[in-house]
Parts: sequence; C-alpha cells; structure tokens
Amino acid sequence: AMRGWYYLAGYVLVWSLPYIYFDLTSPEDNGGYLIMNFVGIGLNFALLYTLLSSNEILDSGAKTGIPAYFGLSILHSIGLLVGFVFLVLPGFYLLIRWIAAFARLIDSDEGIVSAMRWSWQRTSEHWLKLALAFVGPLAFYSIAIACLIYQEVFWELYPQEPWETMYTWTTVVANLALSIGMAWYALLGVAAYACLRDANELIAETFE
Repeated sequence: AMRGWYYLAGYVLVWSLPYIYFDLTSPEDNGGYLIMNFVGIGLNFALLYTLLSSNEILDSGAKTGIPAYFGLSILHSIGLLVGFVFLVLPGFYLLIRWIAAFARLIDSDEGIVSAMRWSWQRTSEHWLKLALAFVGPLAFYSIAIACLIYQEVFWELYPQEPWETMYTWTTVVANLALSIGMAWYALLGVAAYACLRDANELIAETFE
C-alpha cells in the first residue's frame, strides 16, 4: 500500500515541477509546453501501468503501447472539451463514464474506441457512485481553476500592484492541485476498472 503512495507522490512531483518551472520562467514558450504535454501523456501511461501492475490487475503486461494511449488521450480530451463547452456538467459526466477506459486499453488489445465503449457500458449503472468518488479529484481541479481565475482577477483589479509573489504561489498551488487531481483520477480509474472487470467476469462464469 505504501509503495502505491510513493508512485502517486512521485508522479505529482515529476509532473508538476516542470510545469511550475515553465509557468514561472517561460510562460510564452509554446514549444516547451507542447513537449511537456507529450511528456505528461507518457507520465500518465507510466502511472497507470504501475498502478495496474502493482495491484496485479495486468495478467501478462501491457497489451497496448503509448501510441494507442496517446490516441485515446486525444479522443478523451476532444470529448471533454465538447462536454465542458456545453454548460460544464456534461464534461464531468464524460469524465465519470470514461473513467475506466484507459485501464481497459492497457489491459486489452481491443482498441481505443472499444475501450471507451467498454467503460461507457460498464459504468452505466454505477455512474452516480463514481460521481461521489469523483468529488476528491474535482476538489483539486477546482483549486487549480480558482488559482488561475484569481490571477486574472488580481491583474484586472490591481494592475499597478507588484504581482510576482502572488503569481508564484498561485502557479505552484495550481500545478500541484492539478497533478494531485490527475493522480487521484488515475487511481479511481484503476479501482473502477478492477471492480467492473471482476463483476463482468463473475457474471460470465456464472452462466458458463
């Protein structure tokens, strides 16, 4: 159990520190952020694979590599972007319904769309319970968003005030909160996938 916490803590630090550095030193470096986004997807894959392996969910290693995981990340992000455009709530609903898609992709060779469909179908009767569990990651996502809003409001209301200190601490808090929320979401995804997969296998064995 402690090893799992080490993995999560390591992910939070390795993910957030480079973003904090770029935000504080090179906020206009779009190329650097693009590279960090690709690195972030790799870190997400590594974290999910580690959590699945440490909990003995993977029977014979990952059945999908980073390219497929990257593809799922793109589709997942597009769906969430569309969902958040429509009054925010649909975005959170999609986050919940696709929570097990990444774990399913790594543990199967069914493909990206099939993994998303699998998660959607298996969570149909449990989305409300998953929504309650999602309160934790949502709280940290909200902290990150609040920090960004505070930066904008402070700049508009007090344009003459020195804002370097404010920008520094809100940037640190925002990135740490976002990385904790993402790690928590990955952990929930693994737990949800394990429960949903085991339940499905139990039903299949019952009718064999």
